Amino acid sequence: MAGCQRKLLGPIQVLLLSVLFIYTLGNYDYGEYEADEEDEEYEYEKEEEYDYENEEEYGYDDSINILNGINCEDGFIIPLWPGTDDLSIGDRVGRGLLYTLVLLYLMLGIAIYLNKMMESMETMTSLMKRTSVPDPETGKTQVIIVKIWNQTVANMFMVLGSSSPLIFLCIIEIFAKGFNAGDLGPNTVIGSSAFNLLVVVGVIISSVPRGQVRKVKNLWALVLIAAWSLLLYPWLFCMISLVSYGEVHTWEALVTLVLFVLILISITAVSATTGNIPKHEAAITEYKANFQLYKLVLEKMCTQYQGISDNALLEKVANCGVCRRPKSWAYYITQATNKIAGRCVLQGLDTSACMKKENEATTTFNKNGEDVAETKIVKSDLDEELKSKVDSILLKANSGGTCNTNIWIQQFKTLVSLEHLGGCTPGNLIIHILTWPWKLLAALIPPAALLGGFAAFIMSSIAIFLLTFVLCDIAGQLGCFILCKDILTGFILLSIGLNIPNLVAAKIAAAEEESADLPLICLLAGNCFITSLGFGLSWLLGSIYWEAQGHSFNIPVGSLGFCITSFFFLGLIAFIVLYSRRRCSGGELGGNLGCKVFTTIVFFLLWVILVVCISMEAYGYINSGF
Repeated sequence: MAGCQRKLLGPIQVLLLSVLFIYTLGNYDYGEYEADEEDEEYEYEKEEEYDYENEEEYGYDDSINILNGINCEDGFIIPLWPGTDDLSIGDRVGRGLLYTLVLLYLMLGIAIYLNKMMESMETMTSLMKRTSVPDPETGKTQVIIVKIWNQTVANMFMVLGSSSPLIFLCIIEIFAKGFNAGDLGPNTVIGSSAFNLLVVVGVIISSVPRGQVRKVKNLWALVLIAAWSLLLYPWLFCMISLVSYGEVHTWEALVTLVLFVLILISITAVSATTGNIPKHEAAITEYKANFQLYKLVLEKMCTQYQGISDNALLEKVANCGVCRRPKSWAYYITQATNKIAGRCVLQGLDTSACMKKENEATTTFNKNGEDVAETKIVKSDLDEELKSKVDSILLKANSGGTCNTNIWIQQFKTLVSLEHLGGCTPGNLIIHILTWPWKLLAALIPPAALLGGFAAFIMSSIAIFLLTFVLCDIAGQLGCFILCKDILTGFILLSIGLNIPNLVAAKIAAAEEESADLPLICLLAGNCFITSLGFGLSWLLGSIYWEAQGHSFNIPVGSLGFCITSFFFLGLIAFIVLYSRRRCSGGELGGNLGCKVFTTIVFFLLWVILVVCISMEAYGYINSGF
């Protein structure tokens, strides 16, 4: 086991832990021997009973010591709580509980700032313009309002944004460890991929309403994501164990980043081109959906504010916060983080009645046929005056040039109001009090509607980066008190906490979307992005630093190699089960109750098996073989 530990830990950690262990063990043995000579024969018999030659076989781990804990070092920003020597069990439990609560509170803050980031990205990718397209019914050219961004490209951009805390964590750990490889970032990335694939997908399979099925329309995009996922992990294993054992060179890290670029381009291209309707037809469909929604909101505003001038009316509708169509991944992440923060009213205007009318219109469209519905919209609704008003609202609400400071002031007014909580209940008050400090700091960031969302995006990204710095320190020091290795802290605690927004967003999307494309493709594409970028960027920084000094960038192979290979094989089983659902249930998500529950249980069991195996290997009960 001692040889295995030298591979698992870096040279500096081995030296420190070995010195601490030998010093503590030496003091204990000699003290007992000299203080109580009557027990000499008993201690000698105990030494004979212990098989020192087979320490490795019994999984003896000299990195764990009840007196000194694990990773008892100062963080990059946060110093270690002093007095870690000879802690009692009560002190350990108390400090460990406090550090765990702080860790959870930091992840809550990251979720609230992620809400600001997603709002800004939704605004940035919703910029609209006028364009001319042929009417599919009459053949005449008509002017409509469409988004500048392609929806698939926008969703991939949003997936990258929602994955930013994990990518930041990998980069930050390299700096915090003095450009040495750590266990926290890599295992958080792999743990997040495992949690998203095995737990989140398992949850959303059963989140579809009873009797309904969600099928992936763009199957080739899902197949491509699975292929890239199953290629990335063998490549990572080859990097650390086959190409050069325990070392990563600059060219290997660059290849990993090139893989990210290829993954991003290929998934975006296939998702945008395969199985989709022609571009002009998609533009008309999108325009009609947005037109219908904003028209209903305009009618509601006219009823609510009678006698208001046209300019004031257009201003109110443009700033009311109506979501665009089609719904994006940022929209669902925003909804998820709003739920986490305890917000019940997501928009400045209650559009539930409008949404109900829109759904009724959609139902009529589906029953009566496409031609009838198009004729109704084009010839009955789109009279010149109404079309001019709605088009002006669409452009104004999605122009990116709003400079209304009243929207910013409203963010601070919300902090002292309970209306956004959906009622003054004890639960809502507790949530509001807990999240109030984070909401106050987040209110300092300009609203997404201001300056096209760019200012909010930059400031929220900086805030998440700084919070992740503190998160990395606290998570690393947690093991000093609860004797938990960074491998498990990252793989279990951080991976779950940082992916709760993904879980809630995918669950909402699975219930609201007509197909499984958005939740599955965005969720699994995010796994590819965090793996290639998280490992690629952090290892590139480490390899450049050490190669510039004539040394190599060392990577602990044992536990990391075991984690990569274990997830690869269990992930392969999960993809096979997911694809087989198209035959047994008619789609990847939903279906009959029995099939849903069975598949969800299978996915959960795969995750539990993975967690148990990695935990046993981390503490020496399983030999990784690497």
